[in-house]
Amino acid sequence: NAVKILKSLRESAGENSNRYFYQSSIIKDTSLVRGLKLYEMVIHKFLGNSLIKRLESVRFKNVEEMRARLVPDTSSGLGNWLDLSGLLAPRSEIDHFIQKVESGDYTSVEAMNDFFCWLHQQYYQFEWTWAAQKISEFYGKSFTDITAQDVIQIVEKWKQSVVDLDRMLYEDARKEFSLSAKTSFGVDGNHDEKRLDFEQVRGDFEGNPFVTAVTRHIIDKTNLGDELIGRLTPLV
Repeated sequence: NAVKILKSLRESAGENSNRYFYQSSIIKDTSLVRGLKLYEMVIHKFLGNSLIKRLESVRFKNVEEMRARLVPDTSSGLGNWLDLSGLLAPRSEIDHFIQKVESGDYTSVEAMNDFFCWLHQQYYQFEWTWAAQKISEFYGKSFTDITAQDVIQIVEKWKQSVVDLDRMLYEDARKEFSLSAKTSFGVDGNHDEKRLDFEQVRGDFEGNPFVTAVTRHIIDKTNLGDELIGRLTPLV
C-alpha cells in the first residue's frame, strides 16, 4: 500500500516535482525516492523469504513440479492478519476461533491452548497462501505459467535486497566506531591512545559481535539464494 501511495504521488504531481503533499505531510523528492527504494527492498526480502522457504530442500524434475509446489495448500491466510501478543495469524482463523468460543465448542483453557499451538504450527502454510498472492500481484507472475527463470530473477532481487539492507546495518555500525564517536574516550591522550581506550571498552570494529553477525548473515543468505538458483538452473 505504501508503494502504491508513493507512486501515485509521483504520478499526480510529476516526477520533476521537488515536494509532494500527502495528508498533512510534505515529502521531499529525495525522501520519496528513498522511501520507494527501501519499501521495495523490504518487499523483495519478505516475499523472497517465503518463496525460498516454500522451495527449500526439493529438487524438481521439471517446471511442472515446481509450479505444483508453488500452489498453496490452503485458502486460509488471505486477507488481513493479526498480531496476538507476538503470534501472527490470519484474521479469518481468529474470527473462526471466536465463533467457536461463543458457540461453546471451546470450553477449557487447554482446548484454547491447543488451538493456538496449531496456529503456530500452521504459520508457514498460512504465510505462503498470503505471500503467493502477493508475489503474483507484485511481480505480475501467475503460478500457472511462471518459469524457472522468473523464480531465479525473484531470488536474485531477494538476494540483492538482503545484502543491501545488511550493508546499511554494517555502515551504521561503522559510524559507532568513527573518530567522532570516540570523543569521550582517551580525553587526555593522542589519537592512538583514544583509539586504544575505545577498543578496550567497545572492541575493534571487525571483531565486534554485531558486525561479525551481519557479515555472516550476508554470506549465509547469499549461499542460500545461490543454492536454490543452482537447483532451478537445469529447468531454465
